[in-house]
Amino acid sequence: MTAPGPTSPVGFIDTPEPGDHVASGMLTTWGWLVDRNGPVSHAFVTANGDVVGRAHFDWPRDDVGAEFPDVPHASRSGWWADIELHAADRARAQLALVARLCDGTWFELPGPEIVVGSRPRGGRGRAVFTIVQNEPIFLPLWLRYYGRHFNADDIYVLDHDTTDGSTSDLGSRCHVVPVHRSKSFDHWWQRATVSSFQQFLLRSYDTVLFADSDEFVLADPEVHRDLGSYIDVMDGPVARCSGFNVVHWPDEAPLSDDRPVLGQRGRWHPSVQYSKPALARVPVKWSLGFHDSPDWSSLPPDPHLLLVHLHRVDYERALARHRSAASRDWNESDLQSSLGRQNRIVDDDEFHDWFFHGDDLEGDPVVIPERFRTVL
Repeated sequence: MTAPGPTSPVGFIDTPEPGDHVASGMLTTWGWLVDRNGPVSHAFVTANGDVVGRAHFDWPRDDVGAEFPDVPHASRSGWWADIELHAADRARAQLALVARLCDGTWFELPGPEIVVGSRPRGGRGRAVFTIVQNEPIFLPLWLRYYGRHFNADDIYVLDHDTTDGSTSDLGSRCHVVPVHRSKSFDHWWQRATVSSFQQFLLRSYDTVLFADSDEFVLADPEVHRDLGSYIDVMDGPVARCSGFNVVHWPDEAPLSDDRPVLGQRGRWHPSVQYSKPALARVPVKWSLGFHDSPDWSSLPPDPHLLLVHLHRVDYERALARHRSAASRDWNESDLQSSLGRQNRIVDDDEFHDWFFHGDDLEGDPVVIPERFRTVL
């Protein structure tokens, strides 16, 4: 027998959990809410009665759909919200979701009581993490590079249902943390997942770096001994990188795995899009794609902290990566809004045009300085 649909709105705030001690600043929270009369689209999260963030609905919740199979929209009843909490140490905050229902009435869903305060300092130092799905090309390089600057116990790989074995047998090099979403490249889900994990790590670490598997954050060797030294003297809660796109030009050989990457390429494009606020000591409210943050949009890039984007570092490998990505089951909202479209370009002529003239190649190519050629 299937469970009947709710006769009145029902829901739950999944995270944070009751009694959680969270840091002042930004926090991503999520849950679900089902109203038999129709989907909810307008809601706010409150803390002690004050509005602290807007909730975004239409997030997939297959578990809720299975519990209420006679409510057609139950499987899309999930929501998430970036909320901002500021309080003195050990202040208690009672969370709630306040939603406007289809009939125009307001409904309050009680949530957990949490403790808000300053994040303890002097934790375990620094951590780095990424999120991947079937990433045999870049994950080995990512682990090799960041393994030089972080202890293996402080490196985390969020594994989004990898099926090609590229996240297997990595126990000695990092922590592999399974995460699940039935669709691929769901930018909203990915942002919420990454934001929540960054916040989770900040409960134990002083500084956390998030970098996609094809992104490599370098400290300028003329100024800092290495990336760890940069973090040790980092001034401020967030550091914005100076972005560069490396391109494999036709007069260059295919990439060899037994030589430094930047030693095999001659030029890179300065990139505003990849000047990301990637390194932080506080929770970061990222935009989709993690290219920026509304709270840190005025923070200038640090010229001595580089984010090197290697998506185009090898023509044939990039094309193979696109073909793999294009074959996955993509989230419908991403398809409709063209989010991540560049990853689905596989037509030979279109791929060639994107590879050498894509809109993220904003700056004219410049010669890669000699001092960086052995850093990565």
